[in-house]
Parts: sequence; structure tokens; C-alpha cells
Amino acid sequence: MHFFILQSVKEIIDYKLFCGSALNDKPVGCCEERNAESNDTQHASRISVEQYYKLVTQNQTHVLLDVRTEPEMEICSLSGAINVPLEEIQNKASIEKICTAIKQHNLTNKECNSDVVGEQTRVVVVCRRGNDSQLAAKLLKEQLRTTLETGECTNVQKLGSDLFIQDIIGGLHVWAKRIDSDFPVY
Repeated sequence: MHFFILQSVKEIIDYKLFCGSALNDKPVGCCEERNAESNDTQHASRISVEQYYKLVTQNQTHVLLDVRTEPEMEICSLSGAINVPLEEIQNKASIEKICTAIKQHNLTNKECNSDVVGEQTRVVVVCRRGNDSQLAAKLLKEQLRTTLETGECTNVQKLGSDLFIQDIIGGLHVWAKRIDSDFPVY
């Protein structure tokens, strides 16, 4: 026989503080992020699926990082996405993988010196619903800046003045609803 002790809730907790990220898995169209449509996507830490679609269709160079697990990536993924699961985002091997992608980005971007993460370097992080990517972007900003500044990342020699790390609000679920209705939702 099992006994359960019921405790009553005595205070309201701060969801964002408790979970480490905002609640972004609300049904689409219910409660949209108020500043998601900021025109200054280059400096915003979060971008909408529409803004990301525009970035892709205008062939703006960027590194797309998908933080879902490998089996989830096998179900579906956006073109060009590099997989680094959230659980591994701070591992040295993952940081090296991301640095390599940034260097490749710089080699493709003619305006950047190939050894410098420059002004045009943008890393966009995506996940299933937008929560993990928001957390991953925060962790990555801290880890990548530290790693590059201390020279631990051997693939990129110097951190330029601007490294933009953004996450896609609502993730792949919102992408499927607003951009590509044929995109698999699971």
C-alpha cells in the first residue's frame, strides 16, 4: 500500500526563474511574444519564424544550430542545421564543432576575415518549441565568448566585436504553422 502526502501550494513561484526560460510553448496565436517583430533582428536575442524565413530567403549567411536530440533531427530538420543537443552544448567537443561552423561561415562570408568571428557572424538556435533553444542561446553566449576570449577554441583565433546568437521564438512547431505547413510536427 502506498501513501501520498499532499501538500498545499503556499506561494506562487516565478516560472521563468524556476525553469530557466520563459514559457513559450503556448498555442500559436494565443499569447504572442510582444517584441518578436522588432525590426532590429541583428541585435535582438530572439527572432520570429517570419524573420528567420526572411533571413533564409535573402541568403543572409548564418550558422543554424539545432539543439534537439539526434533521433528528433532524424524526424525533421531545417536545411543546413548543425545538431548539437542541449545536453551537450557546453562540452568542449560541441564548442569546437560550433567554432568550426563559425569559421566555415566566415570563409563563405566574403566581408569577414576567415580567422575572425566578425560583425556579420550570426548563430541562430532552434528547437522543437522554443524553450530549449532559448536556454541554449543563453548558455552558448556565455560559453562561446569565454572559450573564444581565452583561446580555448583552436578553430577560430579571435573574437570580433559582434557575435550574434539568437533563438527562434516558438521553434519548429511555429515554423510548421506559419511558414511550411508540410513540415512534420511531432
